[in-house]
Amino acid sequence: MPDQPFHNRTLELEALQAAWDENRPSFLAVVGRRRVGKSLLLQHFFEGRAYIHLVGTAQTARNQLADASREVYRATADPVLEYQDFSSWDALLAYVGSCARDARLGFVLDEFSYYCDQVPELPSLLQRWWDRAGRTSRVFLVIADSHATFMEKLSRGDQPLFGRRTGELRLQPFDYADAARFFPTYAPEDRLRAYGVFGGMPAYLAACNTDASLADNILRSVLRSQAALRREPDYLLSQERSVKEPPRYLSVLRAIAHGATQPNEIALAAGFRSPADITGILAKLQESRLVARIVPARGDPGRRISRYVVSDPFLAFWFKFVQPAETLLERGFAARVLDEILRSPLENLDRFISRPQGPWEQACADYLWRALRVGHLGELCFDELGPWWEGRGSTESAEIDLVGVRRKRVTLVGSCNWRHEYVKLGDLHDLRATATRVGADAEAHYVLFARSGFDPNLVAVARAEGVILVTPQDMFDPDILDI
Repeated sequence: MPDQPFHNRTLELEALQAAWDENRPSFLAVVGRRRVGKSLLLQHFFEGRAYIHLVGTAQTARNQLADASREVYRATADPVLEYQDFSSWDALLAYVGSCARDARLGFVLDEFSYYCDQVPELPSLLQRWWDRAGRTSRVFLVIADSHATFMEKLSRGDQPLFGRRTGELRLQPFDYADAARFFPTYAPEDRLRAYGVFGGMPAYLAACNTDASLADNILRSVLRSQAALRREPDYLLSQERSVKEPPRYLSVLRAIAHGATQPNEIALAAGFRSPADITGILAKLQESRLVARIVPARGDPGRRISRYVVSDPFLAFWFKFVQPAETLLERGFAARVLDEILRSPLENLDRFISRPQGPWEQACADYLWRALRVGHLGELCFDELGPWWEGRGSTESAEIDLVGVRRKRVTLVGSCNWRHEYVKLGDLHDLRATATRVGADAEAHYVLFARSGFDPNLVAVARAEGVILVTPQDMFDPDILDI
């Protein structure tokens, strides 16, 4: 992939800066899904500062230590290390401690789990070093990894590093607004489409050319045989330490991306005999942040009907459009596959983006959180926001795109419309009728999102009754973006 531009991460950089400025020994953990930009964040933060950045790889302990020795030499230019490797991790840690005794020094152990695979006692060695030398130095120690479960285990009470960490950062994918910074010349609708295709993972967004159209970026970054993201799911699963049979996981991901939401539906679509056969797979996909289990925004937790969704828009796009076209793509028909995706005009892509619990709904939810932070919603407030549904039959089922809840009371009911026509007054009436089923009272606020705008009659009623109307242009208001 090309070198990644650095966008946003303002809150994370502020947290790192605050810890650095304390000028006392710091021990931070940085956790986030692969491709979310952990290493890039740390490199950006430490630029211009004294630091040593070691990256674990899947090789023998001896080779890992040899590579670490070379990196320490590169960072320090100490001639003693030019032709001599450290004999052990104890020796390397002692050297780092001596460098940080009188001056602030960053020390990053990236992909920490790879080191621990080969040297299981490394957390104990690190704990002993921290207790004896690290906590009396000026070291700024960071351990970073993609495996949330592994990192959570390290902080348990029965683990050597329990109680040593002074802070933690959990990196999340960019929301629609921050993802749009990679496409500064796009119109609002196409910025949202780009988010619907590439999602919020910095590595995926960085694979795009900011000067190219969305169609060209899909072609060049995804569909062509040499494209950077052509086989991204295969790569992701090959890097997951707990995944032993990637094809089984790929089958489950594909089933969910094609609309299966319940374990029995997923198992059947993926070719398994029963839901019990995929219990472990679903659990690991959730741990890896590739799949999310969502529940309605309000109701009795014990009676909720959950849904599984592919949490990354790009992975959902890949399984929906790229994998089924594998034969055509291998034979050089990338342009034909692109035409199918963008057919009539953009029909298939727009349908994909606007699916229930898809990227358009997520973007609308993220807009509301941003608007709440900058005070654009007036008295409206919520502390929970998400989709709501009930029932399964055609006559008993009901669904609302977004429901906001504040102290168990419904305060917001929202509709996210991506169709190529005005939203009309009847749409508001329908939303209000459905809202009674989720328990909305007369004080609930209504929010309507519309890609193509609103009928004048609806606009007049909305002004009189305090209904909030939002277009893609509103979602990129500078006040919304600059937070």
